[in-house]
This record gives sequence, structure tokens and C-alpha cells, in this order.
Amino acid sequence: GPRSTSPHGTACAEIVHDIAPGLDRMYLSEISTGLDVEVAIETMQAKGVRLISASFGWDNDTPMDGSGHLQGALASFRNAGGLYVQAAGNERNKTWWGRFSDSNGNGWADFQQGPTDEINSIINETDSYVDYPADRKLDALLTWNQWNAPATNLDLFLYYYDTTQAMWIKVADSTAPQDGRATQDPYESISHTTEKAGRYGISIRHVGGPTNVEMHLWIGTASSNYRPQFRTAAASL
Repeated sequence: GPRSTSPHGTACAEIVHDIAPGLDRMYLSEISTGLDVEVAIETMQAKGVRLISASFGWDNDTPMDGSGHLQGALASFRNAGGLYVQAAGNERNKTWWGRFSDSNGNGWADFQQGPTDEINSIINETDSYVDYPADRKLDALLTWNQWNAPATNLDLFLYYYDTTQAMWIKVADSTAPQDGRATQDPYESISHTTEKAGRYGISIRHVGGPTNVEMHLWIGTASSNYRPQFRTAAASL
């Protein structure tokens, strides 16, 4: 595909050079997939690189517990004496982590205290409810800690608050089945372009299987001015 025109990678390389101006040499790798990352790590290790600074991320793509698809290449690099440093924190206002809880037993996950927190609303940077603009992307990704043959079936929903009816209206959902099959993933995703300006929110429903799961929800908005009401900065990318 086309190469990125972003100055981000160059700026990161400049920072590294400013911190360590005596470097003997520096290698730069442009990546767009997990396979690109794996190849870059292996190539740099073969060239004798001892420090890798990585500034990228794919939301909800791995368990984020050291068992993801890059673990083999990373373990080999570390065992050879290398230090791998990964950027983190950019997604702190887009991420929610939590164990499934359903205080009123209706099947919908509580994001915080109880049944009044079953919808994670999109708010602004001052933590106030806000009208999300029309004709803008709104994305949501949900994963949970059953990466092999997930036995828990969770569904993901996007709602719009209709002020004339004073109620939440479903505008999109993700309802892939999970019933313990090895070919399934603990993954639900929504990518929606809003038709109306207004208040939007995300909900998670338990359909079947064990409820003792840790969930990871990422919500992508049109700009950094918008974020989910309930967020968990810890462990975010």
C-alpha cells in the first residue's frame, strides 16, 4: 500500500538520536501489520541491534498479557540481551477494562456501580454529556480473556438516545457466536457512521457461558474531544 506521509516515525527517531547522540548506527522500519513487526524484530536482532523503540499499536488485537502473536520474536530478542520499549498511554481515554458484572441479572454488563451504568456514553473532554456529530465514524472493539475456544458469548451494541421518545435506540450491533469452538474468537466489533448528531453509547450483553471473564473495550471517536464516560487508563496502549 501507499507509504505513510506522517512525520511521527521521523520524530521518534530524532528523539532517540537526541537522547543517545553517540549511537553507532540506527535502523528504521516502516510497518503496517503484525507480521511486519515480527520480521523487523528478527531482522534487527540479526544485525546486532540491542535496543528497539516501537511506537505503534493495534487495539484489542492480542491478550496483552505476553502471550500474543509477537511473543516468539520478542522472547528471542530479549533472551539475546535486547531491550524492547513499547509506546503506551495514547489510548488511555479510549479504553475500559473490567470483570463482567450484572447487578440486576438482566444480562447487561455494569460499567461501574450498577444497572444505571449499563451504557457507556460518549462524553467530551470536560466529562460532560455531548452531542456527537453526524456523519462521523464511531468504532468499538470488545475482547475478553478466553483467547482459545471462547465459552462465553458476549455481544456488543451501539445506541443513540432519541430525545423525542426519551429512550435509547439501537443503531448497530456485533453478535458473532462464541460457544467453545476453537475456530471462534472472543471478539466483537462495530464500525458505524452516525446519521444524526446526538448522544451515543455502548453496551455489552451476556448471551451465554461463564460470566467470570475480564473484558477489554476500546472506543474510537472522530477526535480526541470525545471519549467514553467510563474509562480505565491502566494497561491501555
